[in-house]
Amino acid sequence: MDKKVDVMGGEDFKETGMFFVCSSDEIQWKNRSDIIKWFGNAKKFKLENENEFEITAISPMMTQFTNKAVFLIRVETDKIPTGIYPTTAVVH
Repeated sequence: MDKKVDVMGGEDFKETGMFFVCSSDEIQWKNRSDIIKWFGNAKKFKLENENEFEITAISPMMTQFTNKAVFLIRVETDKIPTGIYPTTAVVH
């Protein structure tokens, strides 16, 4: 099942990999396992501009300010696109 997410930006964490910082109004922060379960067996991350990446990891981030779920999605690429944020994406 496709999940729509808001992409706030992309980050190159040199030693760790390429990540998109995302959030979603479709799920509220409860605990890490709820967020991972919400994504199911997601394998692909497709930006609004049609760039698609293979997902290698999803990591929820705790936020103290809102109940909105915020997470990092690690993707298989050597370069994150620039100049397209904020935007939306579909995780499937």
